[in-house]
Amino acid sequence: MAVLYAQIVVNGLVLGFTYILLALGLTLVLSVMDILNFAHGAIYMLGAFAFYTFLMKAGFPYFLSAILAIVLIGFIGVLIERYLVRRVGTAHLEALVITFGLGMGLESLVMVIFGPWTLPVRGLFSGVITVFGVALSMERLAIIFVSLVLVSALFFFVAIAKEGRAMRAVTQNRVAAQLQGINPNRISALCFFIASALAASGGVITGPVFGIDPYMGLAPLLMGFTAMILGGLGSIQGCVVGGFILGFVISFGGTLLDPIMANIIAFALILVVLIFRPRGVLGRVQK
Repeated sequence: MAVLYAQIVVNGLVLGFTYILLALGLTLVLSVMDILNFAHGAIYMLGAFAFYTFLMKAGFPYFLSAILAIVLIGFIGVLIERYLVRRVGTAHLEALVITFGLGMGLESLVMVIFGPWTLPVRGLFSGVITVFGVALSMERLAIIFVSLVLVSALFFFVAIAKEGRAMRAVTQNRVAAQLQGINPNRISALCFFIASALAASGGVITGPVFGIDPYMGLAPLLMGFTAMILGGLGSIQGCVVGGFILGFVISFGGTLLDPIMANIIAFALILVVLIFRPRGVLGRVQK
């Protein structure tokens, strides 16, 4: 029984880190631009298909394909911010409609190009390691390791880097930051680049494990929003907490009960959090 619970915890870590990558991107955009990006799941999917194209179609090396896919999707995020999102500013309804429509459009475009079926992606790692009876594939171990590196790098960037401090200033007060010489539009573009790159990273590292399809971004998008709400809107640390909570709930519920019940429990948990702590576990008061 102890081995079973340990296996569930390990699976929860894999799921949790995946949700964290999505939730962090959503939180960055919400904090800096005060909008919800409903195209984020499609960007996650686009990263996976860009990786598939570079690796499986163009024949590029694994790591080069991953880097190219992440950087490419990051710059696509910049274009989305510059030519779509920036035009509506913080008009929430307009931004919601634009990003929602963009997400549907990207899914349809990918389906037309690649087809509606699930495509396998060649992984770099193979085999399974077993520690005290707990089995973990090398691909899933790579998800944990890469996600940990990316999350740590983001925390370091926001806390120490000059652009990270500027991003925090825009988050706290956009007008005051502009008076101090910070260009909010530049910070917004940087925010979208980082958010899109994080989403693409999630698609890249999970593609070899679960396969890819045009609608693979919907469930991670919902879970990313859920993790963001649980941890607290506007809190990067809260995204990590919310992601792990959600990952463990889904892992425990899916193993001991069934996947449908696990999702019901996860969304019921949101209702409880919104009732007793509307700002989430580590949320801040929104501006």
